[in-house]
Amino acid sequence: KLGLKAVALYRDNCKVAQPLSTQKKAGAESDADDAASGPTTIVERIVETLAETGLPPNALQLEITERTALSDDIRTLDALRDLRRAGVRVAIDDFGIGYSSFGKLPRLPLDFLKLDKSFVDALERGAAANAVCHTIVSLAHDLGMKVVAEGVETQDQLRWLSEMDCDLLQGYFIHKPMSLHALHGILLNRHPVLSKQMI
Repeated sequence: KLGLKAVALYRDNCKVAQPLSTQKKAGAESDADDAASGPTTIVERIVETLAETGLPPNALQLEITERTALSDDIRTLDALRDLRRAGVRVAIDDFGIGYSSFGKLPRLPLDFLKLDKSFVDALERGAAANAVCHTIVSLAHDLGMKVVAEGVETQDQLRWLSEMDCDLLQGYFIHKPMSLHALHGILLNRHPVLSKQMI
């Protein structure tokens, strides 16, 4: 709850996110494996917490592992559909590291597909790996999902992913993980009028 309150406060005071493949994406992310496969009361708790903190539902992105997302658990699918109806965004994390079933993707209520770092690393090994990544990105786009490439560490990786219209990037090349306090310092430098109540 404290994390959602902090994100809500940052969103109210400055706009730093831009939906470009070379920009970081601001928002709150959370691992949703347990929530997605649990009872509907979990969904209700998430919705209630969003209301209490004032964070818009579309600012929260819940991540679910590939294994859980591609399971045939009806409860999981129902919970994910309920979350999306509430406005929460849902992502499948580390896509490609398990036994991916492309045939199941169309029926999943997903907003984002997070391309595993292993695919990004393979881009530097030749045209075949590039073709695989391009196919996954294109498929995700055709299914109405945006693609997040994980583990971007070089300028070449950024260039290749941008050329294949990957929507968002994560990784050390963009920025290393940081604490909320460190993020606050960066935002203050970029936005001097940022409210002091955010400390």
